[in-house]
Amino acid sequence: MGVLWINGLASEVVGIIALMAGLVRVPASVMGLTLLAWGNSLGDFFGNPAMARRGQPTMALTACFGGPLFNMLGSLALGFGSYFARRHVGHADVELRPEVALGCVMLVVYNVVVAVAGLVNHGSLPERFYLFARAWYGLYFVAACVTGLWVGQAQ
Repeated sequence: MGVLWINGLASEVVGIIALMAGLVRVPASVMGLTLLAWGNSLGDFFGNPAMARRGQPTMALTACFGGPLFNMLGSLALGFGSYFARRHVGHADVELRPEVALGCVMLVVYNVVVAVAGLVNHGSLPERFYLFARAWYGLYFVAACVTGLWVGQAQ
């Protein structure tokens, strides 16, 4: 029963965000990469640093990768599975929007940098690595918003 409530609430949140996007004439993808993404990540945003402060940096780091991986694989599998079951089709047409492609590239590059930094530093990340992570997210956020707004105006 709890899953039904969560599903209903999630549907309403998405509807409200889509309404807000329409009212302020901002592409839904930009609203997704800001409000929806931040709301979805809030638990990890506070939980993972708390684990690291309590002496569990490995658990915090793996949660940073495991949570989004589960979200992408698990929720997409569930969403597409129900889409295919309801419509009795064997495929779904999905548009790879420029801001989504940008996010994929930025994520792959970041993961490579984390892996290389860990290897070069014998299994640990430098103390100031967080500065790179913040700057990288800032660069992604600005580039994705500009791309989303630019593409949204072109359509």
